Amino acid sequence: MISTNPLRTIILAAGEGKRMKSSLPKVLHKLNNKPLIRWVWDTALQVGSERIVIVVGHGRQQVMQEMSSTDAWFAVQWDQRGTGDAVLSAKRSIHHRYMGDILVLSGDVPLLSSKTVSNLRYAHEKSGAVASVLTFRTSNPGAYGRIIRDGNQQIKKIVEAKDATPDELAVDEVNSGIYIFQARWLWKELTRLKPDNAQGEYYLTDVVKSAVDSGMKVATTETHDSYEVEGVNTLEQLATLEAIQSERLLRK
Repeated sequence: MISTNPLRTIILAAGEGKRMKSSLPKVLHKLNNKPLIRWVWDTALQVGSERIVIVVGHGRQQVMQEMSSTDAWFAVQWDQRGTGDAVLSAKRSIHHRYMGDILVLSGDVPLLSSKTVSNLRYAHEKSGAVASVLTFRTSNPGAYGRIIRDGNQQIKKIVEAKDATPDELAVDEVNSGIYIFQARWLWKELTRLKPDNAQGEYYLTDVVKSAVDSGMKVATTETHDSYEVEGVNTLEQLATLEAIQSERLLRK
């Protein structure tokens, strides 16, 4: 599978990570002796990103210092106003005239493989979609956003758990938080976002519904490895993913 569209990547790394109960920024906690954000950085490089922008916020000086040996670009999210706001803060660093695709990754999802991202990228290009979402299924969807489909099994929207109805909460296909967008379309849509939700935040997921409502193509790719897209929010989760990564390395 060969991708031809230019690709630039935004890594979201501005969160405080209060549940880690540590003064260290969440993305700097180590998995097998390597900071979480370094795992994500390596994946972004492996899939051919020509520029990588890291969105920093909490503990930004520490994160920027950790990544100072790389050729990373940085964007600051001054106020924590949601994922849509975080991505929009990277516009200047990506460059507003850039016409290729934008990959959005989370700085606390260390086990994501380049193969899975490459599959998402290839499917995105093949479909001609303005937005593509990596999804997975789980028996315990918890706080993940639910993938809501129409009668033809086409994606209609992504509903955050706190805004979902009981029927929507029962859906087992969820959003991984990993996307590819056509840049030109994305910047336009982000300026239209409104914080009309329980959190009062600018949700990146709202651009999916906007695309569907406008008759634009939105594609999904499903991964069958839920650990690959699991984020680290607690030290217990970090220990679990570290054990899984160690086992996988031993198998190799």
